[in-house]
Amino acid sequence: MSDTPALGFEDDLLGLHDFAAKLENYLLVEHDFVDGSLVVQLNGTFGAGKTTFLEMWSKSLQHRRDEGEKLPAVIKLNAWIDDYCSDPLVSITSNLASSLGKGILQDTNGQESKLREIADKIAWYGLGFGNSLVKSFTGIDGKEIVESVSAKVGERRVQIPDFVALHQDRVKTLSELKTLLRELCGGNDPKVFVFVDELDRCRPNYAIEYIETIKHIFDIKGMVFVLAADGDQLAQSAKALFGSELDTERYFRKFIHREIPLPPPSDSSLLNLSEVYWSKYLAISAKRQTRINLGQYARYITELLPLLNLPPRDIQEIFRVSGHVATSKSNSDSHLNFGYGFCTILMATLRVTDTEIYRRLGTEAISPIDFCNFLKQRVKPEDFRWWANLYITGIANTKPTISVKQVMEQYGLDQQETHEYARAFWGRFTDSDPFQRIYEKIETLSTFAE
Repeated sequence: MSDTPALGFEDDLLGLHDFAAKLENYLLVEHDFVDGSLVVQLNGTFGAGKTTFLEMWSKSLQHRRDEGEKLPAVIKLNAWIDDYCSDPLVSITSNLASSLGKGILQDTNGQESKLREIADKIAWYGLGFGNSLVKSFTGIDGKEIVESVSAKVGERRVQIPDFVALHQDRVKTLSELKTLLRELCGGNDPKVFVFVDELDRCRPNYAIEYIETIKHIFDIKGMVFVLAADGDQLAQSAKALFGSELDTERYFRKFIHREIPLPPPSDSSLLNLSEVYWSKYLAISAKRQTRINLGQYARYITELLPLLNLPPRDIQEIFRVSGHVATSKSNSDSHLNFGYGFCTILMATLRVTDTEIYRRLGTEAISPIDFCNFLKQRVKPEDFRWWANLYITGIANTKPTISVKQVMEQYGLDQQETHEYARAFWGRFTDSDPFQRIYEKIETLSTFAE
């Protein structure tokens, strides 16, 4: 494999280029073995990097197309942006028309204007159905209100149609849409990849209608849909609509051919990501100057984060919060001592990973023995003594001597060693609880510059 990153994946900190190549090959081949469009779900939790992956992959595909490689066109849709419009069919059709206008798909016979006209009709039929129901219950004619302020709508002034007429007209329009889609996207080979992002952020009814619309209307041979979403969240959406007893796996199998998990980042990828965020949020910038400088001991932080199995967005949040709290005055070249630097990042981490422990530690509501037991479960065995001494030397003067001695005896911490750590971390044992102080700064948007 070349050391030069593929175009589109230059900033691939999560090592997803090889996965993109594998997924791309799968879609191009698997398309031949399904009737109609191929629909796959790219599964990943919130913050796992689905959006970033789709951005990098689409950029790579577009560049290679521009270079003459025969690949499907790429259309990116954000389902959540149009969540408010209530009708996924209008949203998808309008976005396809926009893609024609941008030259992503080739407009050979005025298809853009035809698609926009069809989307307009579909939206109008929806208003017709909805208005009939509203008028029957309230006596208010919403259509007349709209028509009175819109000349364009006024041109279409009609008597409220009956449901049969509306249904027949809608069926005819959908048939025209499918014919147009076959002209644009149909073929034995994949002609267009449609990346749909943020489905898991949509209202339950909209998310499910979106998926059903793809199956019922856009089931066109030549189209490939990649739905990026948290599968658990989609399952909750379906159960919200159809009841908690719904067999969601069987239900979604009617619409989605394959669920493909976004690979979790490797430890080395998370280490790289942590180092990049360290430089971005904890380094001096034009707008703020950080007081954290951990030198060679920074590895204890960057090696801790991969152990927690955090999604990339959570790692970013940890460094962003730490950078704010550790802000110094612009004309200051002083740094926090090692203890406060480490404890700031530790508290920012607990805020994301273990909210209850974060609040208990910040409000002095957890005993030393309980917190050390918690640490024991989270850090590498060979690093536990280091973290335990960071904690003990920070709270030694604020907790009863007997509780501190209990921890040291249980975990075999040497008194002389602890004194050496105290000098390294704090210069001496602290007189106030650093965890409480940092907690207050995080919760009140304060910084160490204040």
